[in-house]
Amino acid sequence: MKSLLRILVLLTAILISHAAALEMNHGIVFHKEGRFAGWPANGGIWNWGNEILIMHSELTYHYYPNQHSYDRSKPAHTVLSRSLDAGNTWETIRTEAFTKKDPKVLEEPMAFSNPDFGLRSRDNLFWYTDDRGHHWKGPFLFPDFGIENPLTSRTDYLIDDENTLLVFLSAKAPSVQAGLQDRAFSARTNDGGLSWEFQGWMTAYPYGVRSVMPSTVRLQDHELLSVVRRRIDAHDNEELGRLDVNWVEAEYSEDNGHNWTKQSMVAFTDISHHNGNPGALAKLSDGTLVVVYGFRGHPFGIRAKTSTDGGKTWGHEIILRDDGLVYDLGYPKAVTLPDGRVFVCYYIATPERPNQHIAYTILNP
Repeated sequence: MKSLLRILVLLTAILISHAAALEMNHGIVFHKEGRFAGWPANGGIWNWGNEILIMHSELTYHYYPNQHSYDRSKPAHTVLSRSLDAGNTWETIRTEAFTKKDPKVLEEPMAFSNPDFGLRSRDNLFWYTDDRGHHWKGPFLFPDFGIENPLTSRTDYLIDDENTLLVFLSAKAPSVQAGLQDRAFSARTNDGGLSWEFQGWMTAYPYGVRSVMPSTVRLQDHELLSVVRRRIDAHDNEELGRLDVNWVEAEYSEDNGHNWTKQSMVAFTDISHHNGNPGALAKLSDGTLVVVYGFRGHPFGIRAKTSTDGGKTWGHEIILRDDGLVYDLGYPKAVTLPDGRVFVCYYIATPERPNQHIAYTILNP
């Protein structure tokens, strides 16, 4: 009995210490009855101090147990949600800015030194803003980088100087398992986007494992760390059903994105066949890294880990949310606020709000 009491006291102390070490609060970015809102990681997040801009999707809600719960017969809308006060209040508008019609080659360089600049990339296209997302220019074409396969990119980039920017993209790579052909790579422009140069593949052996949706930070000087979404089908059998293995993995570059090596295994994002989730990576002023990801196994929710050694090792898994009603959640994006807190947004359905909506968590590690 005394041993059991000691264990209970120890567990209580651990829980109290974790609660003290990681403060968090939750809120809603966008929710409408009868609407499905999702996938911030497919859109993007930008911040200028306490001003935060999130791009996500809005569709008509229709529940499906084993797929995304929206009505495929109804139109989809692109939405921009903006907060001017670090997430306390939000204004949301639909936008037609991200049309894919009539893409062009960029003819005038982008000004990366503009403090109001932002870039959005998707597949083989990119758009940019020089006024904090009120107006967007594009679409403009990325080159094929000599890959000769379709690009499958989302938004992830780092600015080096007024003319130089690194982007972290992905492409259909023939070496990857059939049906899971995404492979992440880095590219660079030195002239404001007029020309682009392939830097290097971000994942190597095993080549047959999917890697996509990088989230990248600069550790220092020429050192980069990126977390990528990975997946392999353990088997694909009509009788047994598909069994996926999904995880987030950290990749490291010491030469500004030319060469990459696996740094660590970060976390599993599913335990069955729900396709996993990307990770959202943020860096604090003291160098601590925070990665947030959706977890599509039971209990459905949003989780996080931290690292104090540049992503070589990660601490215990932290449960941010475990109230997900269904597996269809996650796709987070994160930014670090001026006061050092981490703002992360994602989509989720809960018992209180059973249609998918955009929510946020602010962490103070």
